[in-house]
Amino acid sequence: MRRQKKRPASTGTLEQLVTRLNAFAPRDEAPPTEIGAEVRKVEKILELLPPRLEYWKLPRRVVDRFNQLARKAPVYLFLSDGTDLRGVPTIGYSSLQAIVLGALWEALQDPRIKRVKRCPQCQKWFVDRTRNQRAKRCSSACTYRWWTRTRRASRKTTKRRKTADREVPR
Repeated sequence: MRRQKKRPASTGTLEQLVTRLNAFAPRDEAPPTEIGAEVRKVEKILELLPPRLEYWKLPRRVVDRFNQLARKAPVYLFLSDGTDLRGVPTIGYSSLQAIVLGALWEALQDPRIKRVKRCPQCQKWFVDRTRNQRAKRCSSACTYRWWTRTRRASRKTTKRRKTADREVPR
């Protein structure tokens, strides 16, 4: 019998969260707008998650902060009353922060939430799809920007020093 390849589980909810965070959060040195400041509060929740996270055992400060923001950003549940599609369950959000908070709420139910990371180079959020979950940057372009000429030069001198310290057998 032929063995089937294991298909990776979908990261759709995590992708949705990352898309919304990157769309609304302030990135550069410009002063954050009111919307950006509200979304920044949602980002803080992700930053508070510990590196080793047990499923359904969120730290108290994460739960408290999420619940505090959720009280300020209510959602509306209703059934659509359109002519073609009637009765479709729909969620309406009261603000942009509520949209991002709703995406976070869905992503927190995913055991792979720790795959959502922030790139230290460009400050964008990304989903780490590597098998060992050790990606540091969002793309190869950010890795190239990080791996600058000075960093490469210092790496070369470090390697030369190590080989000079070792005796080479003849």
